Amino acid sequence: MKLNKKVRKFAYASTVVVGVLTPYLIFGGIVKAETPQDNPVETSEERTGNGIPEDLQETYLAQIPDALPAAARSSIFNPRLSAPTTNDAYYFSYNPFYLFGYGMPNCTAYAWGRAYEMLGSKPNLSLGNANQWWGYNAGKYASGKTPRVGSVVCWGSPAGGGYGHVAVVEEVNGDTLTISESSWGGFFFRTRKINKNNMGVGFQGYLYLGDFSATPPPVNLPPKNSEQPISSGINYETHVSKVGWMNNVADGVLSGSTGYGLAVEALRISSGTASINSAIRYRAHVQSIGWEDWKKSGQVAGTTGQSKRVEAIQIRLNNGVSDYYDIEYRAHVQNIGWQGWVKNDQVAGTTGESKRIEAIQIKLVPKKSFQGSSNPSNTDFSYRSHVQDFGWLGYVENNSISGTVGISKRLEAFELLYKGRKENIQIEGHVQGIGWQTNLGTAGITGQGKRLEAVKINLKNDLSEKYTVKYRVHVQGIGWQEWRSEGEMAGTTGQARRIEAIQFQFIHSE
Repeated sequence: MKLNKKVRKFAYASTVVVGVLTPYLIFGGIVKAETPQDNPVETSEERTGNGIPEDLQETYLAQIPDALPAAARSSIFNPRLSAPTTNDAYYFSYNPFYLFGYGMPNCTAYAWGRAYEMLGSKPNLSLGNANQWWGYNAGKYASGKTPRVGSVVCWGSPAGGGYGHVAVVEEVNGDTLTISESSWGGFFFRTRKINKNNMGVGFQGYLYLGDFSATPPPVNLPPKNSEQPISSGINYETHVSKVGWMNNVADGVLSGSTGYGLAVEALRISSGTASINSAIRYRAHVQSIGWEDWKKSGQVAGTTGQSKRVEAIQIRLNNGVSDYYDIEYRAHVQNIGWQGWVKNDQVAGTTGESKRIEAIQIKLVPKKSFQGSSNPSNTDFSYRSHVQDFGWLGYVENNSISGTVGISKRLEAFELLYKGRKENIQIEGHVQGIGWQTNLGTAGITGQGKRLEAVKINLKNDLSEKYTVKYRVHVQGIGWQEWRSEGEMAGTTGQARRIEAIQFQFIHSE
């Protein structure tokens, strides 16, 4: 078709704008996958495919190489079910429609680029409007009314005008076809299912570019990891390209895959400990989206069903849990492998490099030095606790809390000293599975995973004349109990409740 100069200038200017906006159309989400539909008929405005003016077609075609130098065409047909990116030369830098300013969204630009991609060489297809493709093809490619994988389906001008439409058949499943397409002034890319017996107004037939009927070999996919029970520490799952959700793993175990070239597309993180679970926050940097908003425990970071890779992640802990733990994590990244461990809001993965994360590992690491000092006081009372997963904490002094609150960890033992010595401090401790024990300056057992359930404190001899002691404990399922006086029981017996923290007050006698 021929355009007068005014129309040509307007068309060129408008399509330059479209060309400039192309990356935003791709990455802004105008990629649509539709559910099957029996009636493929669309409005004439949607089904239009603009072409290059006839007197300029040879000029633009001459700029396209017969085959891309770096093209490595597979002998097996691979259906295109996701949008091409701006790095795909078939659709952009080596596409005559794009060079002229009629690039995607435009059905002719897409179908020509898809044909180039499938054939691995420059296709002998029309560079005109979509309604010219069927007639132009005479004697070039075989054609017919039966759909085949890899064929170009053509519609002429439907009733009411328009420039026709072309699309590509990606899958044939009985009477149902999956086609890929673009639309001038409309959607950038989509796939759509239609019934081959109801191709709609203006249907002309199929152009058979070649035999793409070979069955792809089985895809080598990673097995799903063995599912692990929910841990009181950190639990996580990844959604892997072509596989779906992997099973739950915990505490530093690999989730995802290595050696398969498959992207992690989404993840979710949780903990079996309520306080830790409520403190978890994480987010993902996703292909063509960038950084998403922060997610809470159990929520999906990333996407599913959109074939978008996760490129980077950040994880952190809120609500005071970060006082007790670091959260450490690392990523296995495309063409890099395992990166080093990072922690607490640092970035694992890459941004701006278009590299997929393929696997992750996450673990909670108790902070060893979050409480007290390494040495007891040599002038006053000091005390320390041995806590599940943390071991011995540092020494604290009068009225300070020793142990943990809000992370459901048992206090297994504690030590109370005066000027660094145990003499004259009698402690009775009620230990899980053992009962009451009496010692000087210590209570409980280490190395056996047994909880301390109750305590009684008595000062002896000269020390009892100088000081009065009060104490209270934080108990599982109860919280802080009332202050107890010397010799009274703090905690519980017969209820299987752990002490989680202890606090002392030492009052000097007048």
